[in-house]
This record gives sequence, C-alpha cells and structure tokens, in this order.
Amino acid sequence: MRNVTPVMQRELQSYFYSPIAYVILFIYLVVTGIFFLSLCFQPGGESSLRELVNPMPFILVVFLPVMTMRLLSEEYRGGTIETLMTAPVGETEVILGKFLGALGYVLALIALIALLPLTLELGTTLDLGKLAATLLGLAAYAAALCAIGIACSAWAAQPALAAAAAIAVTGLLSVVDAGARMQGIGNAGINYLALPTHLQPFTRGIVSSVDLVYFLILATVALALAARRLDDLRASADL
Repeated sequence: MRNVTPVMQRELQSYFYSPIAYVILFIYLVVTGIFFLSLCFQPGGESSLRELVNPMPFILVVFLPVMTMRLLSEEYRGGTIETLMTAPVGETEVILGKFLGALGYVLALIALIALLPLTLELGTTLDLGKLAATLLGLAAYAAALCAIGIACSAWAAQPALAAAAAIAVTGLLSVVDAGARMQGIGNAGINYLALPTHLQPFTRGIVSSVDLVYFLILATVALALAARRLDDLRASADL
C-alpha cells in the first residue's frame, strides 16, 4: 500500500490546480452562504445550525458527483488508462489514492463551511459538541458520496455519464426513505438504506456507531466495485 500516498498527493494537487475545482468551491460557498444568511438569521427567529445543515445533503448530492466524475473516466477519455494499468501500482492502491485525494478536497470544503456557524458565537451560545457531531456526520456522508462517485467514474466511459450515474444513485439513496414513509413504511430495511436516515442523528448531536458503520460499508462496497473494474481492465489488457 506504499503507493497510495503518491496517488493521493497527485490527485489532491490536481484539484487545487484545476479551474473547475475553484469554480465548484466558489459556487459551493455562495450557495451555502445564501442558505446560512437567509435561514439562520431570520428576524425574530432562532439561530439554529439545523437550518444550515438541512440543505447540505442535497447540495453535496449535486456537487460531489461533478467533482468526482473525472477521476477515472477522464483517464479513459484521455487514453492514459493504459499507462495507469501498466504501472507497478495495484488497483486497490489507485482507487484508495484517488478516493483519499478527493476526500481531502471535500473535507477542506466542509472545514470552510464550519466557519459559518462559528459566527453565531458573536450573538448567541453555540453548542460546540453538536457542531462537532454534525461535521463528523457530514464528513462520513461525503466520504460515502465520494466513493460512489469514484465507482461510477470507474464504470462510465465519459465524465458526464459518471456524474449522471452518481447523481442518480445518491439521489435514489436520498429519497428512498421519504418514498417509503409516504407508503406508510417507517421502520423497515428500506428506511435503513436511506442516506439521510444516518445523517440526521449527527445533526442532533448524536454520534452512533451504527450510522458510522453504514457509511463505512457503503464506501467500502463502492470502492470495491471501482477496484474490480480496474482489475477487469488490467486483465483484459494482459490478454
């Protein structure tokens, strides 16, 4: 696994040298800033982190697939996948390196967003424990979405297709609970599969191992699928 770090560093550097990364950063900060100012500072209302956190999952569902769409599909389109497949780097090392590089960029975004709630300290008492739990939940949620994005990028021939597939998968996992509850199903396996079900406890300051394990399993399965795709490509190249 010694090659994971170089791949991660290369991927992380590519984000900060890429114009699209800064475009995503700018739009992301503007959108979250608007939500923060319009929802958390209503005249006569209560300043609450929940108003800022509630739209975050849906924002990430759109932004993260766009951010991860090029991780492997761009290699296919640019014809550099052959070089990657012949390099002395294992499939798992490639996937983990790209995943950690993407996650590092996302965690930087979340850290910037964390500065917004801290301004509430100027006029009220902020529950720092709840803020820490919320940030942990967002980080775990984002890690799962990054892994899904990489899996879709590994199996798609074009970045746009990878983004569309990732949005479809994460969008389905985001609304499946609401759809089930509309049918009167509130405590079944389908509710457990929903992403928001496992993020909501963190926003209430509750850190549950069950929810962390859910995000871990989801990320592991997605990364395993991506590694399997690279393994198939390397096997076909050897034929």
